[in-house]
Amino acid sequence: MRPYRRRLGVIAAAILVLVMIGALLPDPVGTWRPFDLPRDRLRTTAWLAALPAAVSRYVASNFGYGRSMPLLRGITEYAFSNPSDPRVFIGRNAHLYYNGENVVGQSTGSIYRPAEVRHFVDMADALRRALATTGGKLLVMLPPNAPSVATRDLPSWWHVSGPLEYDLAMTELRQRGIATIDLKAALTARRDADELYRTTDGHWRWSGALVAFNLAMNAIGHGEWSLDPATSLSPVTVRGGDLARLIGLQDYLSDQDYVVRGVPGGWTATDVIQTAPFMGVFIPFAYERTPSGVRILVLGDSFTQGYWDPMLQFTGAARVGWMHHGFCTFDFNAVERFEPTIVILAPTERSMPCPADNWPRGLPHGEATASR
Repeated sequence: MRPYRRRLGVIAAAILVLVMIGALLPDPVGTWRPFDLPRDRLRTTAWLAALPAAVSRYVASNFGYGRSMPLLRGITEYAFSNPSDPRVFIGRNAHLYYNGENVVGQSTGSIYRPAEVRHFVDMADALRRALATTGGKLLVMLPPNAPSVATRDLPSWWHVSGPLEYDLAMTELRQRGIATIDLKAALTARRDADELYRTTDGHWRWSGALVAFNLAMNAIGHGEWSLDPATSLSPVTVRGGDLARLIGLQDYLSDQDYVVRGVPGGWTATDVIQTAPFMGVFIPFAYERTPSGVRILVLGDSFTQGYWDPMLQFTGAARVGWMHHGFCTFDFNAVERFEPTIVILAPTERSMPCPADNWPRGLPHGEATASR
């Protein structure tokens, strides 16, 4: 027998041994799951009928490298910077970036949708005018995509060709006299810009959310409600991220983040926002402390929902609340019931462009205040 054939025989035998071990011993990285066939309340015939499926679940959950193989695949893909999930791309220094919702095309300028951006601006313009009839004011801020700010770890193939949808939105909003905060400019100007976003998650860190919150409080004329990161944020702790989960490496990759220290008392939850959770997940919230005073409503998404919930409760406002902007399909009737004195419209950069058919329920269209 030729030498290479002998080597192939050894390799084949080793593979067979590994397969046999996987069939006989528990998965080394899996979590043991007990046999889950409910014996009580089952007649003998029903129990026997359910037995094969229960055995199959038991074996699949505990044997055959059911957890090891996906982990090994994920580690291999990660090592070669080629994840199987197209919603994730890998930068330098083990930095995972989100590529869902056309983030790469949007942040590089290879995707440019001026009609959808202007439709968003039309909606913001109509919202401002509707709020003005009752004395309310509007502030618009767009939490940037991670690769628009945390640029240090972007891969070598990254190239910004422009023009960018974010810049178009800022220009159009300002031309119409709508109050804005250019978060991209504010965040990229900071020395810690690359530390403001998670490295295994598609969101910003609590420190980034706090910077944006403080800018918003200053913009609405209440700088005294800004939070000091030195006293408001806890020390960093190790956390897993949603991008690591997408490529099956949630037990292998992690990064660090903060949390807000405590929440002041004196607030009462109220159901003044009567609208269904967006996509069944983004549940609106509202808190009230006094019957009169500043009432702040945020129209945002996952970049503000959990992050700004406790931060808003540090303010001296009479009522605070949050609901999803719904890609320009939020319920304006719910906004009116809230009776806001200030609305902060804060869709993330990637979800800012609105399809032409999207419009808030109950919001008058009116006429645009800027020429096209």
